[in-house]
Amino acid sequence: MGGESNELGKIPQAKKVELLPAFVWTCPNCGIDKFERAVVPELTDEDKFKMRLEYGVEREDVEGLFMMAPTEVQCIECKTYFETMDFGEEDEDSDIIIPFPETL
Repeated sequence: MGGESNELGKIPQAKKVELLPAFVWTCPNCGIDKFERAVVPELTDEDKFKMRLEYGVEREDVEGLFMMAPTEVQCIECKTYFETMDFGEEDEDSDIIIPFPETL
């Protein structure tokens, strides 16, 4: 169906897809995982150089993305809005630390 077989001839090769940077969060009301696209700004070489200095990245061959997270998200199921926190950040209004998903 539009794909070619791999070397073993058993599994069809799919066309390539682009992976987009995103954040995952779980709605506390619904318990369903949601995904939000990250904002990835276009940076000039000068901006990249300044960021390397600011964050202490000494090697110039290191590549990566600078991603910005949304400050607010809405659950598409229950329509509730939530403020966001960075991974591992403590909620100032409670004693809860948001754990990494594999530790749940």
